[in-house]
Amino acid sequence: MQPNGPAVLIDDLSKRFGDFVAVDHVSIEVRQGEIFGFLGPNGAGKSTTIRILCGLMAPTSGRATVAGFDVATQSDEIKKNIGYMSQKFSLYDDLTVEENIEFFGGVYGVPSKKLAERESELRAANQHLEELALRDSLSGLPNRRSFDARLTATWRAAEAKSPISLLMMDVDHFKLFNDSRGHIEGDNCLRLIGKTLEATLRRGDFAARYGGEEFVVLLPGADSAEAHDIAERARREIEALRIAHEAAPCGFVTLSVGIATFAPEDAASEQALMEAADAALYEAKRHGRNTIAAWAPPALAEAG
Repeated sequence: MQPNGPAVLIDDLSKRFGDFVAVDHVSIEVRQGEIFGFLGPNGAGKSTTIRILCGLMAPTSGRATVAGFDVATQSDEIKKNIGYMSQKFSLYDDLTVEENIEFFGGVYGVPSKKLAERESELRAANQHLEELALRDSLSGLPNRRSFDARLTATWRAAEAKSPISLLMMDVDHFKLFNDSRGHIEGDNCLRLIGKTLEATLRRGDFAARYGGEEFVVLLPGADSAEAHDIAERARREIEALRIAHEAAPCGFVTLSVGIATFAPEDAASEQALMEAADAALYEAKRHGRNTIAAWAPPALAEAG
């Protein structure tokens, strides 16, 4: 930069994105030691102009220099000689994570290879965090958030007449198990039940921990008879674990299961399927637990 030359010189600068004019023939001269700011509404071209001056974007027309270096031909030199502070202490909300990384990496002159490596690391970390957010760390099964998303997606994708069955399960007398054997043994019990349930499923079925000692199993395409067979198999497998439970009537951990089977044409939403399975589960508990109950419409239930 010349001793008495301008710190920033902008001469008839323009930037177009297709037919949209972001910067329209701007001319500015900022002397050394002078503080200069842009003030204007969103969309006025302030950020675009700054990006051009930082060497991050080429102008469509016009000319600009920063510290004596041309923004079009000497952008690398500009990056070495300027400092940049974002408009707030964080990332730009209107940019994606990748765009923020590329923007700040460009501002601070991070080599492109190093930038690509960092982006890859962050993508992997974000993928891992997303997986953790959808999985129950205790049972190893998907959590309720994951189940809710899967249920909604399954319901919307199903054909009108294609059955969808739902099993809602509750570990019998689990509070008494925790009270008598302690929470560590309770955690071990839930962990073992989660693994056992997952092993009993067909390909395409989806088991999740719904909360506390409750589990749910989504059975796309399964009619009521298939759902009953799967529920009974799961009940027997849990019973066969023979997890000691002195406070239970039979002396070991058991499972109660409620079954509901709907086709999308039978109900307004997947919420009806959930409510029916929950009602069936309470019916199983009412009949003494360690058993299975299937939901039936009130009229049929009364007739039976």
